Amino acid sequence: MPKLFDAARRGYNAIKLIIVFSVMISALVLVNISLLLNIVTSLFSTRIFLHIGRLLPSLWCCFCVSCLEKYLGFKFICRAPQLDKIARAVVIANHQTMLDIAVLYRFAADFGKGQHPRWLGKRSFKNMPLLGWGANLSQTILFLHRDWARDRSRLHSNFLELVKAPSPFWLCFFPEGTRFTPAKLQASQQHARTKNYPILHKVLLPRPKGFTAAVQGLRTHIDALLDVSIYYSQRPPFISAVVQGKQINIIVQCRVIEPDSLPRDDTDLKQRLLKIYRDKDKSLAQLER
Repeated sequence: MPKLFDAARRGYNAIKLIIVFSVMISALVLVNISLLLNIVTSLFSTRIFLHIGRLLPSLWCCFCVSCLEKYLGFKFICRAPQLDKIARAVVIANHQTMLDIAVLYRFAADFGKGQHPRWLGKRSFKNMPLLGWGANLSQTILFLHRDWARDRSRLHSNFLELVKAPSPFWLCFFPEGTRFTPAKLQASQQHARTKNYPILHKVLLPRPKGFTAAVQGLRTHIDALLDVSIYYSQRPPFISAVVQGKQINIIVQCRVIEPDSLPRDDTDLKQRLLKIYRDKDKSLAQLER
């Protein structure tokens, strides 16, 4: 009898997962259609076109996190200082799953000051069905080629655009450059050994070029560098945990770093980023314990 009851519970949770996922995908389709129609707005007002383009992804991501909380046993927990005075910031975070993007949108909505996050992302994401299409239509992501000679000038021009815009912004990106997996962790640790870098266990070695470019280009125009650590109490992709009815805690920790405290030299900035990720690694290990 207990086995029958457990099987029924798992079946019920699986059905809930399918329904919630279907609702989220349907909402994403509507967002893409709305973003496509929003192109007409650009003929009359660029400001309104950009505002709608940045608002819709934020609403969808916050909606998704709320659905996960209400129906699938997720719990969003944030440990952050008061951020209402930080209008402009560079935000760096560890990267484990696509859900990280929605989590940062929710974090900005709950603790920010009316920001709609802007992103640095790899160009391959642009072609991803629905998510990539929407990101391209919304113009919220600066797509990079992973070729520094080509990306340097684009970054510079986009930083100028951010600085000149009157609205507040959070420029968000994942310095690891890819999602955390056991195979990528092993490769990252091997690379660390050959370069005599610190051996990390909960994050990958960060790639410094985007970080140094963002800090050097925006240092005098931002209020803070936000170091965000995202921890999940269950391993992605969460399907097994949801079916088993386990609670999944999403814990977000944020540390505020003053721009004036960051080194001026690129080499020193690289070392500072390594230290930030070494501290992040320890913090995530403590959360796991």
